[in-house]
Amino acid sequence: MSFAWFFVGAIVATWMSRSKRRSWRFGRRSTEQPTMEQLKRKQKIAQIREAAVDLTLEAIQTARIKLAAIRTVNANSRAVLESETLAAGSTTVASTETLRRSMEVKSDTATLV
Repeated sequence: MSFAWFFVGAIVATWMSRSKRRSWRFGRRSTEQPTMEQLKRKQKIAQIREAAVDLTLEAIQTARIKLAAIRTVNANSRAVLESETLAAGSTTVASTETLRRSMEVKSDTATLV
């Protein structure tokens, strides 16, 4: 019995595929032209998709610009920090050097006296 239903289903499927009656699935026959409302709707959907793509590309560009700005700020901060560290280190070296010289001068003066 199940073989008979399979056979009937195969015949109906073949008949549907060879005829234009399969368009019943989509609510209209395939030979009908789309209405003006359907064309306008398709055009509106295409415009919305284009706008979405444009917004996405704009968001990507904005994100890239922000990322570049953050990288620049980070690089500048790092450079300032390094220069301050070097300046502080050279100040320490200079003050140590000054202290050493003053000690030498004091010891030279002490030996002269």
